[in-house]
Amino acid sequence: LGVLDIAPVPYTAAKNRAWEEVESVVRACKELPLDKLADRHQASRMLESSIPNPVMRSFLLTNLHPVPGGDSWEWRINVNAISESLAHIEDFPHEPNGELQYPGQAFFIAGGDSNFIKTAHLRDIAAFFPQYTIAKIKNA
Repeated sequence: LGVLDIAPVPYTAAKNRAWEEVESVVRACKELPLDKLADRHQASRMLESSIPNPVMRSFLLTNLHPVPGGDSWEWRINVNAISESLAHIEDFPHEPNGELQYPGQAFFIAGGDSNFIKTAHLRDIAAFFPQYTIAKIKNA
């Protein structure tokens, strides 16, 4: 099992500023007028006020592509499903009491600059994924 930069804990914008950014990014992608875009540069300019980080914007825009034979654009990822599921994604209603565990190997990848996997989360990770390994990517 591979887990990318998230721990088995609840996330909310009130408790985690980084989660507020996630909600903002999803909202901005959902609100982008795909039928009015000429190209990715225009999309980038339209997203600039909501997503000021140019690296994040560029990464997101790799998921935007023109509809074949059409005059509009679409996301490769299901932005609507992500938006509609954010409350479920941010909620982790299980207690780290050993009752719910993944029995196999679990490989966590954490960004070195990320706020989604912290030292304080290691106890919870170990409770749900006893055979876990974590790798940190510097400057990510």
